Parts: sequence; C-alpha cells; structure tokens
Amino acid sequence: MAKAVATCTCKTCGETFEKSVKRSSRREADNWIAFAVNNYDECPACYAKRKREEEKDAGLRAILRLGSPLDDEPVAYAVLFGDTYPIKDNIKSIGAYYTDNYPADAGILGSLGLSLAAPQKRWVLEIGDDKKLAELEALGFAIECPSETDIIMWRSAHEIEMKNKAENDEIKNQAMDQIGEIPAWPDEIKAIWPAGTKWNGKVYGKPGNYNVYFSGDKVEITDEQKETLEKTQKKRERWREFKKSVDNIMQ
Repeated sequence: MAKAVATCTCKTCGETFEKSVKRSSRREADNWIAFAVNNYDECPACYAKRKREEEKDAGLRAILRLGSPLDDEPVAYAVLFGDTYPIKDNIKSIGAYYTDNYPADAGILGSLGLSLAAPQKRWVLEIGDDKKLAELEALGFAIECPSETDIIMWRSAHEIEMKNKAENDEIKNQAMDQIGEIPAWPDEIKAIWPAGTKWNGKVYGKPGNYNVYFSGDKVEITDEQKETLEKTQKKRERWREFKKSVDNIMQ
C-alpha cells in the first residue's frame, strides 16, 4: 500500500492545495499524482464559494424529502436551499431549525439514512400540512416535491413495514396470551409487604430467623413465608425471561 499526495494549483485563486489517496503500489500512486496535478484545479475554499454562488443564483428552494418509512408516523421535511441568511429570522419564526439531521437526498436510501452523501447544515422544516408549504411560498421559496417513483417506493416500503409490525404484534400477543399476566404475590406475602415499598430480592438469616428488607426497612418472616417468597420470585423471573425472549424475537 502506497500513499499518493499530489500538490495541485487552484485555477481561481492560484493557491496550492493537497489531494491524497492510497493505492496498492508506488507505481499506481505516482500515476495518480500525475493525473491529480493535471485535473484537480479548484481548491476546497474556491469550490465551496462557487457552490454557494450557484445555490444563491438558483433562488430560494424548499426541497421536500420523506422521513423514514419504518416509522409509524413518518415525517416529511422541507430542506431549504438558497440565500437563506437574510431571512433566517423569518425561517425560524415558522418553526424551521438549523441542523444536519435530515435525509441526505431524495429516494428510499436517503429516507432510510443509507445515502452516501453527507448532509451539511441547513434550515429544515417539518411538514405536517399544507399550511407550512404556504408559509414557505410566502417567504419566496419554490417547492420541489419528490418524484413519483420515489413516492411509490417510499409508500411500498412503509406498507411492508406496517404489515410486518402488525404481524409481529399479533404473534407477540398470542405468545403473551399463553403465559398470561406476571405471577402475583400471594396474599400472605402482600400482608407483610408495606404498600409503596420495594424488595431488594434477597432473604437474610437462617431457619427460624429469616428477614427481608422492603425499601430499607427490616421485616421478619417465617420459614414458610421465605419458601413462598422465593418460589413466587422464581416464577416471576421465569415470566420476565420469557417475555424478554418474545420481545427480542419481535424486534
């Protein structure tokens, strides 16, 4: 493995900047350096400035992107482009927030967070109804909706997810119906257990002299109460283990 570092010159500002990659051999690295020197002619600063100017020239745009189809109540987002700085207070007043946490691009991969594009911070507005779109248009934004193909794919993924969740819930409910409610503490245990307190799960002492602690307060119990307490505790633990296994399968 060889590292290739090319020193390039920006055609706009004349400053030099570096580009680097890794190649499998020194020969491939040298060939890439020769290519980079002749083809990379815009530094990061000039590139960023050019993109800002291009975006500004394109005008104010609100590009709608769909939230994750895996959510029960999905959210649509308006990602705002253009020269937003002069009207940032107006944008904030309608509920927009400045973030990089939004679908990176249109399509199902973007909505699932699987896009290779790295979102940059932008003003984002959650769209719950047409009122938000009207507020954006009043500020001068042109609304750009997802393509029909993107919408169809998103709806299909959402319908499949909701169907799977419904089936999983049904299986889970059937499993829980089989084991019923968590085993209750017998009345003889409830009688010694002060209301609103918690047991630490431990029994102390020896035959004829057992005791437990409920929220730090010591309570003496009989040998029979100890046996009942521990048997019920094991039943409740087995119930919780079964419920946990059902929950894990349904995830």
